[in-house]
Amino acid sequence: MVGDQVDVVLNHELDPLCNVSFLGLESTGNCPIILTCGGTEYSDSYCYTGPETKTWWYQNTGTEPLALLFSSGFVESNTWDQLTIYDGPNDQSLPIYTNPAQTTDLASTLVITTGQNLFMKLVSDFSVSCDNQIGWEWNWTVGCLDCDVPAGTFNVVPDCIHREYSLEVNVTSTGDAATVDLVLPGDTLTGLGLGVQTFGPIPWIPP
Repeated sequence: MVGDQVDVVLNHELDPLCNVSFLGLESTGNCPIILTCGGTEYSDSYCYTGPETKTWWYQNTGTEPLALLFSSGFVESNTWDQLTIYDGPNDQSLPIYTNPAQTTDLASTLVITTGQNLFMKLVSDFSVSCDNQIGWEWNWTVGCLDCDVPAGTFNVVPDCIHREYSLEVNVTSTGDAATVDLVLPGDTLTGLGLGVQTFGPIPWIPP
């Protein structure tokens, strides 16, 4: 498994004093799961226990970035359980996601690489885990990011006199789609094109 120490010895056929030893070589663990860009996304799931170290390595056949999206699952605080996702083929690459210092709902967590490799690593302790918590199983998909991403800016416009505010959205690009959808708390607006859209007024509720 990943991190195992491997000792290798090259034996000289005639003289053992000429043997060469390679001690403490570290196992790299698993081989990558190969994803074909333009094909279907890869779906996976895992119910982690503890203590354990578990790794996943995804690699695509093209040049596009990889995107990993969780649909469900929980992870304990990184004080005890560490979930780290790296922008590269191993845990020496740049970290692009680390779970925070509280129990985290991973649903809708999206991580995007800059290249064709994504490496994910879990290190857990012996206490709270999916093994003893109902509904903590991880479910996610990985695929090539072979689309043009929409872009926009958002601005909150307050109306303090009337104790309300509006949301101003400027769609600057729809990517490679004709229109985009805007997901708001409790509402989804479909078919938006380029330009500024204003939504509201929305009542201001004091904390």
